[in-house]
Amino acid sequence: MTLPDDTRHLPMLLAVGTSYTLFRGEEHLDDILMTGKNYPLPVLCIRFESAFEMGMFIAQAGSQSDNWGINPGIVDRLKRDGHLHEIAYRPGDGSTP
Repeated sequence: MTLPDDTRHLPMLLAVGTSYTLFRGEEHLDDILMTGKNYPLPVLCIRFESAFEMGMFIAQAGSQSDNWGINPGIVDRLKRDGHLHEIAYRPGDGSTP
């Protein structure tokens, strides 16, 4: 799956193990949960090795909003439908949108 040059408009999940959090795209939450097709694709998913690493990412991003937990079944559906683009978090290498 090819990503657009500018990914700032795409919904973004953060993942540790089988736990998922909506980090960006709250305005699309209902459509994502209810299989609506009115949200930008793909949904990005940044995978972290630890909750500490994810917490540091959130702190560095300056996120002030509450992040929604997402059921793993929803993420499985996004994967099956080809709507999820997963990225391994690598701090400092510029690979994370």
